[in-house]
Formats: sequence, structure tokens, C-alpha cells
Amino acid sequence: AILGYWGTPGAGPPLNIGPYRGIPVSVPWGKPGTYTVPRIYRGHCWAQAVLLLDKVRIGELAAHDYMSKVGWRADPSLLKDFNPKMLFQDGRKQHSTNFLVTATDSPNDQISALERMDFIVSMHSVMTPTVKYSDIILPAQDSMWEAKGITISAYGGFECINYLPGVVQPPGEVKSMLWVYLKLADKLGIPPSTYFRYYTTDENFEADYERYLRDCYQGITDYYHKRSITVPSWEEFTAGKFINCDEFDDEPFTGFDAQMKEGKPFKTQSGRIEFYSQYMADENNRGRGEHYDSMGRIYENLPSDWGDLGPMAAYQQPVRGMDDALVADYPLMLLSPHSRYRVHYLFWDHPWLRGHVYRHRVWLSPADALSRGIQDDDMVRVHNDRGTVIMPAYVTSRIMPGVVVIRHGAWYTPNDSGEDCGASPSTLLGGDFTSGTTPAKATTLVQIEKYQGEQS
Repeated sequence: AILGYWGTPGAGPPLNIGPYRGIPVSVPWGKPGTYTVPRIYRGHCWAQAVLLLDKVRIGELAAHDYMSKVGWRADPSLLKDFNPKMLFQDGRKQHSTNFLVTATDSPNDQISALERMDFIVSMHSVMTPTVKYSDIILPAQDSMWEAKGITISAYGGFECINYLPGVVQPPGEVKSMLWVYLKLADKLGIPPSTYFRYYTTDENFEADYERYLRDCYQGITDYYHKRSITVPSWEEFTAGKFINCDEFDDEPFTGFDAQMKEGKPFKTQSGRIEFYSQYMADENNRGRGEHYDSMGRIYENLPSDWGDLGPMAAYQQPVRGMDDALVADYPLMLLSPHSRYRVHYLFWDHPWLRGHVYRHRVWLSPADALSRGIQDDDMVRVHNDRGTVIMPAYVTSRIMPGVVVIRHGAWYTPNDSGEDCGASPSTLLGGDFTSGTTPAKATTLVQIEKYQGEQS
């Protein structure tokens, strides 16, 4: 934005903040209820939210500090009765719900938090390391192969609309997640037709859901009809024709055209792109619970107390970075980038993508390998105060000395000694961060040595 590239071809729209073209791909399931679920803590801090409660109860940790550490976002008075005992994992976003693997926090802490729960329910289609800790597993339709739906994708600067046909029939008693929600809502006294207005009977559920999808697609058709553009019919769309949104534009889509090209104001207090938060600069707003901007919209990721963050972005010395005192014991900086062979943790269990085509190894430079007596393909122990992983080494000059890489998404697989032989980088991540405002870093400090034990 400072350089003037916002809203130009190839420069946006920025991922996750849009806007995209604004094409409606869904319609409301039902009439919204009046109850709003309080936003208690940041999801990546859930284990700390459970484990640190005891320290608050005995007075060892002040409530203010607790809320800062876990990114508390609700009314502070709710902490008095906060006592989580049940965990429900719905698996709706299949690629991101294996949190022992995908969270930037050690599974050692997360498992300790799981063991505090009285009851854990998972609704999933894959027996992941996380699901294995459940008391009850509800078999749900696989979102990739079994579920039907309409999806819009805008990753990578292009946008298209596809139909998910459900290429295989779900086996046995597998149900759609929506069907399970309807049954839960019914038990809570909410009639299914209130939660999902298309519902008639259990026997007609598939037909009811198709009516819902048809109405969703009608909204897409109407959007393009207003632009005098004809899109595939419902029958053509469900048979495999998809909508490439880019081909209908005379010029590359850039986003924020009204603001960048027509001079209309942004939805900010000044009407401009803002780099300084007047809201955070006003100390009277700190500690209020949920925070709202000048237009009444909630600040999604701003906790009750934002700790030492200022109203404008500024450099802070990173925790567990190369300036941290921990570097004396753990002198290597670990990066955990995503792998081209996985979508988060999905496809890890395919042998071609874990052995024949790509072998999961820790990358380290020849200089770091030589000083540790490590050769290419040696089994090594990568560890810090958060955990230990056991895996082969990949000695390569493609990485600079002092830096190592373990790809994100490997499945957490502990041996009898608690060492992770699946070698998930999450096992090494997390720590004592000063604020729950932003997700914990996907980097940390580690040490590597040649492994002397046996894998089990």
C-alpha cells in the first residue's frame, strides 16, 4: 500500500482480506439465533487456556496475565466460571483439524490439555493422531471425496467456482456433518427446520440438501445474469463444467476497484488505508472484552488486552529467535515451511509421498552437519525444551549454515520414550510468548545430534 501497488494486477487482492468478486455461493441455512457465542481465547492458545487455569485458581498467575497469554477476547468476568471439560472437533475443514500436527504448538502440551478433558468427541473421516484421543468418533463424510457442495476458490490470484459431486458413496453409517448438526440441534430443543430451513424429514434429507444447493447456484446465475453473462445450467454444472471467473473479465481483476480507481472511501474511520490503530492507541479500550471498530464490526483477532503491541507495526526482538538467550543451548533456527507433497497434513499417509517420491528429512547445511559428525541420510535427533523428533538428515548446500528445515504436516508418532518418529515440526514449536494476539511462530530454536537409539 505504501508503494502504491495495492489494487494493481498481480498485487492482490490480499489473501483472506479480499474483497473477491463478491459472487454469492451460498444462502442462509436458517434464521440466525439471538445468542452470540463468546470468543473466549485464540484457537492456537487452547492448550495454555486449559493448563494455566490451575495457576490462576491458586493465585500463582494473575488473571490479567492469564488473559494476555491466551489471547482472551471475551468479557473478562467470564473467567470466573471458565472451566472447560469437553472438547468437540468437527473436522469440517479436513485439512486443518489435525491440531496435534497443524498447530504451532507442541503436542506435548496439547496432550496434557486433552487429558484434562472429561469427554472428547471427534467428527472426522480420517483416523489422525488427534482423533485417536477421542472418547467417541462420529464417522463423517469426507469433505474431498464423499460430500456434495459448491466451492469457490481464489487462492493464487485466480478465481473459479466448482461443484463437488461426491465421487464415492459414504460407507456404513457415515453421515454429512450438517445432518449431525441437525440431530444435535434437535436434542437441544431447536427444530431441524429452524436450523436448516430446507429440512423436511430425515428420509428426504438428500433431496432437501439438493434444493439448498440449487438455490445457492441460482444466486451465482443471477449475479452473472446482471452482467449479461450466461453460465452453465445446473445440469451442466453438476456434470463437471466449472466457472472460470477470470475469463468473464475484460481486464485482470484487482479488487478494491471502487476505492483505488473511483476514489470511494475504505471502511475505516479515515476512509483511507490505515497503518496506525487509533483504537489501540486509546488505552481506555484495553481490557473491554470484545472490541469493535468505528462501524460496529468486531476486531476478529484482537484480544481483551493486546499486551505490549503498539498501535503501529514496529520491530520487536523475537522470542525464540537468534537473539534469544536460548540460542546457547539450541543454536539452530528451525523453519517449518509447507511441503509441495501435502495440504497441511493430508496425503502424509500415502507411501509415494512419504518414501518413494519424497522422503521426510531435516535439511541442514554441510557445515552444520560436519561439526556434528552427521552424514546425509543419518538418523538424527532434533530437539529443544519443547520436544524431540527423530528423522533422517538431508545434508545440502541449498540451505545456509545456522538454519534447518522440517516440512509442516508430518503426523505426530511418539515412540515409547515420547520421541516423535513421525517428525512433526509442531513437536518443537510453541513457548512462552508475550501476547496471545498473533499466532505463535512457525519457527523456533533447536539442536541436532546423531541419533544413537532405535526407533520403535
